Amino acid sequence: MPRDLWPARSFRGHPCGGPLNRALEDRVRAALPFLALGALVLIAYGRTLTFGYSHDDFFLLRPVAEWRFIGPSPTGFFWRPVWALVLALEYELFGLHPGPQHAISVLVQFVNASLMFALLGRLGVQRRVALATAALWTLLATTATGVAWLSGIDDALTMTGLMLATYFWVRRPAGPSIGDAVVATLWWLFAVLFKEVGLGWPFAMVAFAWWRRRRAPGAPRFGVELLLPLLAFGLYVALRVQALGHTAGLTSSDIPEGEMHLHGSPLVMAAGRTIHFCEALVYNLLPVDFFTTWTGVVVGWVIGLLLVVTLVVAWRAERPQRPAWLLHGAGWLVLFSLHGAMSPAPRTLYVPAAGLAFVLCEWVATSSYFRRSLASALVLFAFLGMQLVLERNALDAQHWQHFSNRVRNSTLLLGDDPRITPEKKAYLAKRYQFDDVQRLARFTRAQEMSLPWREYLQHLFKRAAG
Repeated sequence: MPRDLWPARSFRGHPCGGPLNRALEDRVRAALPFLALGALVLIAYGRTLTFGYSHDDFFLLRPVAEWRFIGPSPTGFFWRPVWALVLALEYELFGLHPGPQHAISVLVQFVNASLMFALLGRLGVQRRVALATAALWTLLATTATGVAWLSGIDDALTMTGLMLATYFWVRRPAGPSIGDAVVATLWWLFAVLFKEVGLGWPFAMVAFAWWRRRRAPGAPRFGVELLLPLLAFGLYVALRVQALGHTAGLTSSDIPEGEMHLHGSPLVMAAGRTIHFCEALVYNLLPVDFFTTWTGVVVGWVIGLLLVVTLVVAWRAERPQRPAWLLHGAGWLVLFSLHGAMSPAPRTLYVPAAGLAFVLCEWVATSSYFRRSLASALVLFAFLGMQLVLERNALDAQHWQHFSNRVRNSTLLLGDDPRITPEKKAYLAKRYQFDDVQRLARFTRAQEMSLPWREYLQHLFKRAAG
């Protein structure tokens, strides 16, 4: 059979190819990464559509009429008004029907993965590395809770705002125009009104724009647009002062004694945030929380340490002169992980985990060591397998039938908290047909948690604060 009768692999080589077919092929090629990310998100998180509610969800799901812009969150000493508003709107739209609300969380996860791919591409990262970063971040265990737990949408939508803000700020080589700066600043405000993550973003973006303009010939180094993020930061702090007190809740002096996990002396607060930041750097390499057995902890740490050793060996073998990817990854962690959380917790690493995912993907893609070493490839596959197991365990922990949720929700059912309305108690009574609800409710939080080391750290913080 003549060779030219076989179907062509590309419209561009086909006799019938033309501008229309070439445009269609370009659109298909451009859409393929997003279709792949959508399929990955659906495979990884599709089962969360059948999940129910966890403890904090019942406090946040309330009528919009009860929402206040100025004032602490109904879950405690936080000022996250847009977070509370979004969950109140979901309650107004769907009532106590968690399925549609979980569908929104899955959709936000797809949007975040797509934005990550687009943002890295805008910064000049290779498409394959950008796609691998978004895919790996989607599968990391520290990402799972933000998708499976309805209250975790604060982390997810905070990341949406931060990535859109960054995208509009960096999309022009010579720095943002006034229009770009306005849009980027508004997205940053949207992000921090969800959760106080990325507080260093305004200052870093001003420095980044100044550095870019310095390298661009003829571009002015300063402009009114560079003041907008700083003005927005001042406005945000002023609003926090109005909502939480004279120090805006950024120190422990305004925090009630009951919120001890956020309370402490300046030294203790600094230590807690330092630990949290270090955990953001290494947690996904050496995780603890989502293992269900001590054997799993040991195996996981062995895999994580082997990966660390492999990365060090690869670095020493090639000694890269300008590891720009390392600086970008560190910058991501610095910008997107700074917030006021006192005690570290995996779900608070939803945003900074993207920095680690990018560093790993770029490191592997640019290092010939990983291409010629079978052992290093096996370590990488073992690490990915470990993350898939941990991601499954993290999702299991958010299922309404999981023991921890049974304990928390039975406590709500038997308690007299005014935030748990008769409607919510009726929902809990219908959902949980406990034969031993009284026994479950007697479990303390320390007994409920399978992580005594984290409870011990919190105990140390409380002792130091006292």
